[in-house]
Amino acid sequence: LYVSFKPDYPCDQCEAISVMESCVNDLRKWMIQDKLKLNDGKTELLIIGSKQQLHKLNPCHVRVGNADVLPVPIARDLGVWLDSNLKMSCHITKTCGAAFYWLHNIKRIS
Repeated sequence: LYVSFKPDYPCDQCEAISVMESCVNDLRKWMIQDKLKLNDGKTELLIIGSKQQLHKLNPCHVRVGNADVLPVPIARDLGVWLDSNLKMSCHITKTCGAAFYWLHNIKRIS
């Protein structure tokens, strides 16, 4: 889910959290109807912005089921590692590490 807000206005942040929680509740209802389950413990919240924007934010969390989800600095989505500034350094580091691991294993075979 994606919700946009301006960090300069605290009321925008509160409204964005409320919208996010409402969307998650609607998503949960839809999943229950289709006999699916939302794993509250694996849910992550990534707030993306510049360093200056992130410093303006009030501490926040989003309520997902019975869990309070706090913002994380790095999250993985569809195999891509994203950080709160949308820099790809973490993704590149992890991808290179995995590539060297597999190259090392291939070298051991031959």
